[in-house]
This record gives sequence, C-alpha cells and structure tokens, in this order.
Amino acid sequence: MIFFLALGLGWSQQHQGHGHGGHGGAPSQGPLTPIQLRLIEGWIRQVPSSLRDTTVYLTVQNPLGRDLRLVGASSPVAEMVMLMEDYRETRSGQTIQGMREVKSFLLPKNGQLVLRPGGKHLMLMGLKRPLKEGERLPIRLIFEGKQEAALELKVERR
Repeated sequence: MIFFLALGLGWSQQHQGHGHGGHGGAPSQGPLTPIQLRLIEGWIRQVPSSLRDTTVYLTVQNPLGRDLRLVGASSPVAEMVMLMEDYRETRSGQTIQGMREVKSFLLPKNGQLVLRPGGKHLMLMGLKRPLKEGERLPIRLIFEGKQEAALELKVERR
C-alpha cells in the first residue's frame, strides 16, 4: 500500500532542541520548506515501558528530480532523534556488531530510502513517556537545504 503525503510544517526555533540527528547542532535558523515524499511504509517499535529508547523504520520515495540528504529528525515524544546504522566487521579475527551514528542518509532523486531492522534506522532517544501499541506519532524528517517532511507512524509490536 502506497500513501502519498504532502509533508511538512513550518519549523520554529522553539522546536530546534527536540533532536536533530543527535549531533548536538541545531538546524539553520529560520523556517524550513515543506517537501513532498511518498511514504511506502513505516512503523515505530513498541518497547517495554522501562526502556527509554526505540527505533523507527520506514521506506520513503523521493518523487523529486533531485537528491535529498536526510540530516536529522525530531519527534515530540523523544528528547532527540539520531540517525543510526547497524554494522558488522571483523577485527583481529573477532566479529564485532553494533550501531553507530551517521551524519546523513541519501534519498536519491526518484529513488527510495529504506530504514529497516539490521540496517539504517532512526533512534528515538529519551522517550518522554511509554508508547502504546497502535498509537500514531509524529516524526519530522529534516533535510539538507532547510527542507522538512512531517509524517505520522504507528507504534507496532514486531
């Protein structure tokens, strides 16, 4: 199922502290320009109420004729949102797995950005309250060049 979303709302300086890629920097001052993306699918992982972090997975399509670079995100339910990537590497014969923060994700022109378990994803850090299965939560994606896309994703137990 494909949903077409006209995404984005004005961004004010009062919201700049709500996480922006976890890099400690605020987005450029001034309003952001709304852009249109197609949300193919997306969900937020439900976690036990004792946990303060969770993951966001989604697939979005860029119908625009230019590349977009996702540089941050925010949500009112989290203190910050970080762009993360799972990795697996071998060092001195030992396999090491983990997650690392990344500065950006490319959303190619007329292409897709896929955030999925075991790969790229967003981390909602410092949840302000427990998330309930089935509720829909706002997520704001911030792109290079003062652009944004706002969407709602459902909390799911998977």
